[in-house]
Amino acid sequence: MITLNKSAISIIFGVCSLSLAAPVIANTYKGEASPPTLSGFYLGGFGGWGSFNDFQVTQSGVAMFSPALNAAGIGSLSAPLAVDAVGNTGSNSVGFGGIHLGYEWLAPAWWVTPAIELEGIYFSKTFDASDLDNSSIVLTEHDFDDTFPTKTGIVLINGVFQLNCFRMSMVHPYVGFGLGAAILSINSADSLQVSPPEAGVNHFNSNEESSDWTFAAQAKAGLRFALSERVQLFAEYRFLYLGNTEFTFGSTFYPTHVPTTSWKVDFHDMYANAGALGIEFKV
Repeated sequence: MITLNKSAISIIFGVCSLSLAAPVIANTYKGEASPPTLSGFYLGGFGGWGSFNDFQVTQSGVAMFSPALNAAGIGSLSAPLAVDAVGNTGSNSVGFGGIHLGYEWLAPAWWVTPAIELEGIYFSKTFDASDLDNSSIVLTEHDFDDTFPTKTGIVLINGVFQLNCFRMSMVHPYVGFGLGAAILSINSADSLQVSPPEAGVNHFNSNEESSDWTFAAQAKAGLRFALSERVQLFAEYRFLYLGNTEFTFGSTFYPTHVPTTSWKVDFHDMYANAGALGIEFKV
């Protein structure tokens, strides 16, 4: 179930409050009767802050225990051990930025002005997945703490619909919906076994980098504030979805540690609630 955190509720309340105040603000505008909207091409930039849900992370691989290693004092098991550890990241706040290039169709008699946007979003975040649990009948305790420094780039095609009514010439509410793709690139990933403890052993040590593409979608709602016929500010709430991603990291390779296969890590579906402020210019 998707829930809105306190930050998201505050953003929504703020947008609604500005919508109620829009007719008052509009009466102070001394321009033409028709709104000075950005018909034609426009370029925008924005930045904001948001929070991801506590999404699930799984880590799987095989530790190649054997009687020979056991006899040599490496490891305590005499047969390979399958690892399928599961845990969550906890909530993750993140700052982000982006740009978009749009085209808006304008007709004076329309109450709704449609636009299409090509949008790019970027953020960097280290996701911490603590207490990944692989407890089984073989090992009653087998837990990992993982960190994933992640750089994310998102490209979306948005449809945007601006409302032109209530005789508002300066302030315009709008909604938008977008579909696209995201790439998540992880560098310097670390997987530490904490139970039983293995201090100083990164289980991804032979290759700590991986990346994957996934489906991305968003919905947004906000207000535009016209400063002139060519410039406007905007404030908006966004809901962002990123689909499941799968990463492959290197095997564990230390002279005194049981070797492993390569490791597969899954990030399950990710959701973010965010607020953004930006500026747009007519090209």
